[in-house]
Amino acid sequence: MYNVRMYLAEAVASLEVEGPYKPHDKHAMLIFIRQAVESEHDWKLAEAGAASAGWVDVVLKRAGTLESENLNGRDQQFRDAFESAMQGRCGLVVYRDPIPEGDA
Repeated sequence: MYNVRMYLAEAVASLEVEGPYKPHDKHAMLIFIRQAVESEHDWKLAEAGAASAGWVDVVLKRAGTLESENLNGRDQQFRDAFESAMQGRCGLVVYRDPIPEGDA
């Protein structure tokens, strides 16, 4: 049995990051990872998930468990990230606006 763990993080966009993110800009993000229900949060797996999408200098801040009923009212990007995690992939929701230097 699995559930989805959600990690709040900040990371820097590399040249490999897809989407509207400029290289070297730092962004807040949510990382979604499927894990066994009774397991501890896997911080290294969450970091690796963001890194595999081209994000560097990943700093994980907090983690929690996301239940599927909490998807009601969420936007499509959030639901897609949850579904990616449930399929065994890493799901990311990256906040569009970069974190201003000095605010991280």
